[in-house]
Amino acid sequence: MDSPLAESGIVGTAVGMSLRGYRPCVEMQFDGFVFPAFDQIINQMAKMHYRTHGLLKIPMVVRIPYGGGIGAVEHHSESPEAYFCHTPGLKVVACSNPNDAYWMIQQAIADDDPVIFFEPKRRYHDKGEVDETKPPMDLYKANTVRPGKHATLLTHGPTVKTCLQSAEAAAADGIELEVIDLRSLNPLDMDAIEDSVKRTGHAIVVHEAQRSFGLGAEIAARIQQDCFYHLEAPVMRVTGFDTPYPPSRLEEEFLPNLDRILDTVKEGDVVKVNDIIVEVETSKSLVELPAPWSGKVHKIMEPEGKEVEVGTPIIIIDDGSGDALPAAAAPKVDAKAAAPAAAAPAAGAAASGAGRPFNLPDPGEGLTEATITQWKVKEGDKVKVNDIIVEVETSKSLVELPSPWTGTIVKILEPVGKEVEVGSPIVMIDDGTAPASAASGDAGREANLVGYGALEGGTARRARRGRSSSAEASQAQMSAALSGTPQDAPALEEAHGEALPTSSAPVPVAAGGKVLAKPPVRKFAKDKGVDLAQVNPTGDGGVITRADVEAFLAGGASASSTSQPASVAAVVSTPFVSGLEAGREPIKGVRKVTAKAMVESAFTKPHVTEWVDVDVTATMDLLDKIKSRRDFRDVKVSPMAIFSKAVCIAMGRTPQINSSWDEAAQEIVFHGDVNLGFAAATPRGLMVPNDLVIAINDLVKVARDGKLQPADYSGGTFTITNVGVFGVDSGTPIINGNESAILVLGSITRKPWVVGTGEEERIEPRWVTTLGMSFDHRLIDGEQGSKFLRDVADIVESPELALLF
Repeated sequence: MDSPLAESGIVGTAVGMSLRGYRPCVEMQFDGFVFPAFDQIINQMAKMHYRTHGLLKIPMVVRIPYGGGIGAVEHHSESPEAYFCHTPGLKVVACSNPNDAYWMIQQAIADDDPVIFFEPKRRYHDKGEVDETKPPMDLYKANTVRPGKHATLLTHGPTVKTCLQSAEAAAADGIELEVIDLRSLNPLDMDAIEDSVKRTGHAIVVHEAQRSFGLGAEIAARIQQDCFYHLEAPVMRVTGFDTPYPPSRLEEEFLPNLDRILDTVKEGDVVKVNDIIVEVETSKSLVELPAPWSGKVHKIMEPEGKEVEVGTPIIIIDDGSGDALPAAAAPKVDAKAAAPAAAAPAAGAAASGAGRPFNLPDPGEGLTEATITQWKVKEGDKVKVNDIIVEVETSKSLVELPSPWTGTIVKILEPVGKEVEVGSPIVMIDDGTAPASAASGDAGREANLVGYGALEGGTARRARRGRSSSAEASQAQMSAALSGTPQDAPALEEAHGEALPTSSAPVPVAAGGKVLAKPPVRKFAKDKGVDLAQVNPTGDGGVITRADVEAFLAGGASASSTSQPASVAAVVSTPFVSGLEAGREPIKGVRKVTAKAMVESAFTKPHVTEWVDVDVTATMDLLDKIKSRRDFRDVKVSPMAIFSKAVCIAMGRTPQINSSWDEAAQEIVFHGDVNLGFAAATPRGLMVPNDLVIAINDLVKVARDGKLQPADYSGGTFTITNVGVFGVDSGTPIINGNESAILVLGSITRKPWVVGTGEEERIEPRWVTTLGMSFDHRLIDGEQGSKFLRDVADIVESPELALLF
């Protein structure tokens, strides 16, 4: 029957009809129109049977056309199924194809309980055969619409077809995805879900509704609870976004699609060396990491959004050798094949000249050479993938380079102190394979780290709709990733420097061939490179415990351990002591670049230097108060923090200080942000890391360790240098890089100072320092420079002025 557009009245009438013995079936026309009927559905339809202790039944159905994909606006494209699944007393089902729609609506009407019946609007025009010759499936049972073995896709309604398309695309790469149409959302057919997930070890829930607190979260929680020991990876979700449904022009980006599902699965993609496979974000920048080998992605080990420690395996790539290996991990070597190589003396290997040349990798930042500062190994040493073998110094920082292969050091080709061009061979490593040259063009596996080894074409990203790739941008980000201390990739065979034990003893496993272990134990084993299939379980029901893994490590380590890499000595820069012994020190690395920059600055920028003596007693008193505060108790607080804040405040009054000179454009560039640099004395020369109390301490320490990243010492607008730590009163500093000025802090000492005025005038011992500043006279005139320096002095002399400036 037709009714007025009053959803609350429609449902309320149907509730009354069901109480009179009818089986009403009402339609909301659009999903968003159901909300006015919430009171009748939640408080009457769902609760009447419970409220009457089972005396009354509500055999009624509410049909809700739902979901997006039809070009409609909000209120016409919602996915509200979670609201009803959360309500006790309601049964919730969703059809996905013509055959199910035909049978399920009849079964829902025949049910004596109230049923919410979801119909996917964008599948209304799909056509299909309806089989009336055999009885339909149970209304509340899930249907496996496509079998598979690598991962389970759990979905319902409109996204069933999307998941089937994704499974078909994945199959072309050898990945078999099992697709389960849930059909019943409440109750859930957990038997079917558990059976599938326990076989595949992976689960991905796909639905159109928003992600947070949705049906996917409930399914993920139940899988975690019931399949805890069988999961090999976290349960993933591909859903709509946590926003209102967007305008029709954007709904394709909102709805789960083939690309988003495959980007979650990813396993099975074919990649070549240096194809971009993952984007990571460090505290400094976004970095795209390329594949170290050619092959097929076997398993994604860490989900998006997860913070991962350096050295943790993140992906397994099958390179066709028979072993699917974590990216940058050492390849497994057959024991029989490796025996002759192990028996051969290292000296013989060196004499034969066998081995693969390891070329000095490109550190990025446009650098073309590096100096060998220390070899961490000697000829004949055994090394594993990612063992540190050499330390080199670029003009930016010290960099430790890991071995790209497992094998024996055959010959060290370059001595300590030698400046080597990028791409030059520096060491020969015998990895048990045939000798290879850097130009061999081998298209097989190159067990290299990021940027090591031969390129197979340019760096490229797998094509994705709406995405473009830039080789230049990728190379720039890769260079940034390599220009500092390298991000060590994981070695599967590594366990705190010891080779892992192996065992051929059979291990009991659960039905279906899956080893049973809790996720923390799986992670511990993975970090140690232990194959759980080789560990004897002692836990209840054949579950492997952490103690089992530790016993495995302890019990077999001595039998299968290999030679340890040479001990790593502490890095000590060679001191230059004048007056004791004549000699020469090569100008290289940081000092070489610093010298060039200082000469260029001194002879291209018209320097003006001014000084002012300041009574900083109030600042020293303020520091004492700060140190006494609980939140600064464990922080080293120095005057530098107050001076830095004063500089930033004073720049707000004289913005010309925060500028730079653009020679090419003949323009003065005013910067929106203040980027302070702090000059730090290091054994390699004066470094200027830029970016207050914790930040200053951390940057200076990193600078002295020689591990600054490019982002730390580039892009500064103003530098502060503290010569007072050396007991010096002041100086005439040279402006750094393309900055406008540099402030020098002298020593803070107790000096006689005139205080008071008139009859109150007297001499007292006060904390006094000298501030000096050199500025570029092209950018800053005398008035501006003097005003800025006076403002800084006034703030550190009377810190309360900071509230007024």
